[in-house]
Amino acid sequence: MKKYNFPLEKVLEYDTHLQNKETDNLNYIKNEYRLLEIKRSYLQENYEFSKNKYQEYCADGITLQKAAVLRTFIGRQQQQLLSLEAEMIDKRKQIEQQIERLLEVTKDKMTIEKLKASSILEYDAMVRKKEEVMIEEFIANKAAIVNT
Repeated sequence: MKKYNFPLEKVLEYDTHLQNKETDNLNYIKNEYRLLEIKRSYLQENYEFSKNKYQEYCADGITLQKAAVLRTFIGRQQQQLLSLEAEMIDKRKQIEQQIERLLEVTKDKMTIEKLKASSILEYDAMVRKKEEVMIEEFIANKAAIVNT
C-alpha cells in the first residue's frame, strides 16, 4: 500500500508558519506595551514626586523664578504622561488588531486540519476495504484450489 499523501499539506505548513509569525508579532507588540507601562509607571512616580516637592517648596516659600521653572518642568512631565497614554492606547489597538489577524489564521489552519483529519479517515476506510477485498479473494482462491 502506498503511503497517505494529504494534497493540502503545503498549505497547512504555510498556515502553521503564518500562525507562528502572527503569534510572534503579537508577543512583540505585547512586550512593547509592557515597556510602555513600565515607562508610564516611572514617569508617574517622577511626576508625583515633582508635584509634592513643588508643594513643599511653595509651603516653605520659594522665589517666583524657581516656582516658574518647577511649574514648567511639572507641565512637561504631565505632557509626557499624556503623550505616553496616547501611545499606549494605540498599542492596545494594535494588539487587538493582531489578535484578530491571529484568530483568522488560526481558523484557516483549523479548517485545513479538519479536512486532513477527515481525509485520513476516508483513506483508512479505503485501505481497510481494499484489504478486506484482498482477504476475501485470497480465501476464495484458496477454497477454489482445495475443491479441485
